[in-house]
Amino acid sequence: MIRTSFFELFKIGPGPSSSHTVGPMRAANMFRLEVENYLQQQTSPEAIQQLQIRVNLFGSLAHTGIGHGTHRAVLAGLLGDTPQYVNIDRLNTCFDHPDTVFQLPFSGFFIPFVASNIYFDYLTPTSKHPNTLSFNLLHNNEILFTSTYYSVGGGFIEKEESGSTKSTSNVAAVPKYAYNHFWELLRHHEQTNIPVETILLENEIAVSGLTEAEIFEKIDQIMAVMHQSVQRGLLREGVLPRRVKCKTPRQNMYADAPGLRGATTIRRSTFCPPQCLRFGHLRRKCCRTNGCNCSNKWRSGYFTCRLRVLAP
Repeated sequence: MIRTSFFELFKIGPGPSSSHTVGPMRAANMFRLEVENYLQQQTSPEAIQQLQIRVNLFGSLAHTGIGHGTHRAVLAGLLGDTPQYVNIDRLNTCFDHPDTVFQLPFSGFFIPFVASNIYFDYLTPTSKHPNTLSFNLLHNNEILFTSTYYSVGGGFIEKEESGSTKSTSNVAAVPKYAYNHFWELLRHHEQTNIPVETILLENEIAVSGLTEAEIFEKIDQIMAVMHQSVQRGLLREGVLPRRVKCKTPRQNMYADAPGLRGATTIRRSTFCPPQCLRFGHLRRKCCRTNGCNCSNKWRSGYFTCRLRVLAP
């Protein structure tokens, strides 16, 4: 049964890869809560002194973590930042000085943290998922407990518990119109004559617990962030951060765009509507009705066509 909320799919957070930034930041947030719960159970002052937090990155998070900024996302999560509200400028510069000592805030005191507390483990194999990270709470260099997470894509994370994984998504919610795939969703529409968008909205209300007004308000926020991100990218110039030192031509391209006139032929791949996947005889008709006059053969669920696109 599909229980995924719209806001689990469309998350606001730092790039360039949600599995390498948003997921690890959320995992660090969850580990913070575990540490807080542990500290609240301690009655001896000595038990909360000389504490350390160490993080191990495995697999893809280790091999590509520097380029993706995984280590910065982990630090931000441990500092209490969330993907939606993290300060991007501070995030991009937090490890510019490797000797900086960060103070992780917890109830009533701080735990010191430095860049070397994040270890990039390139050798240990990751059998369950290539995006694996573990957090350790230590007292006088002895591990008190360890939590392991898997960043499984799209900002989703799963937690290792007693040899099995536990999803952190909203798996307990029950949608109003349950379905497992598109054809069951279409069947709801045909049987009830309720528009598909209304069915999805009713399910979102049931799964997220939000009102209709709250849902549209959050969608507006996501759209606003998308527009801000595009504008920020278009107006930025110079060299992209980190080691590759790629130049960004976007501002010049954006400035030159109004000067382009006439029709431009481009190569483009697109998806057919669902009925084309179901009825083979509609594939060619679908291709034509989508503004394509090509004669390319159907392959791998999509067709490649030439579209006429007018520049602004």
